[in-house]
Amino acid sequence: MLILRGTDKHGSGAWKSVRAGGKSHNGEDIGAPAGCLAMAVVSGTVTKLGWPSDNPKKQHLRYVQITDHFGNRHRCMYVSPTVTKGDVVVKGITQIGIVQDLTKIYPDMNNHVHYEVKDNAGRYRNPMPWLT
Repeated sequence: MLILRGTDKHGSGAWKSVRAGGKSHNGEDIGAPAGCLAMAVVSGTVTKLGWPSDNPKKQHLRYVQITDHFGNRHRCMYVSPTVTKGDVVVKGITQIGIVQDLTKIYPDMNNHVHYEVKDNAGRYRNPMPWLT
């Protein structure tokens, strides 16, 4: 069952919600305890493993990017990868990583995986159709 992060003192984790500083949230936050397995949300190829921030305080945070057969890039952030670039993954079957603990940086934030989708033109898409 999918549980969305909801709202905490840092704002809402919902698609297009306005966050602190007025920035629009370009993904959906899925509640997940630190240390649990993160599974592939789509089938495709792992095309990038990265860091979501240049902030030294957040340098340990990671993400996994999966590109589907339509060219959409799906990023699961705050996940320590257990896959490598070039791996083929299957939705709901392939483990892609371990959910990281955000409470060391954001003590009052619920742990979650930030999931976002960019189409092949680089536009953010509502991720909910891929989550249902």
